[in-house]
Amino acid sequence: EYDTRTNPDCEPDSGTCARPHQEFQIDGIYPHNGYSPETRSDDIALIRVDGIIQFHPMGVRPICLPVQEQQ
Repeated sequence: EYDTRTNPDCEPDSGTCARPHQEFQIDGIYPHNGYSPETRSDDIALIRVDGIIQFHPMGVRPICLPVQEQQ
């Protein structure tokens, strides 16, 4: 595991380091209109932040969401 108390976060024995962390303020949270706390259906939301997120294959990456319901 990386030591999140230091920046950069590095493995002490191997010298493998994570990319520097990114900090943002939240500008808005937009839950799915169909969200139900009882059933947890449509349990997803968009979060708008106050900056530009730097994506990188070894750190923050976008995810693919299913287009249709999966069994």
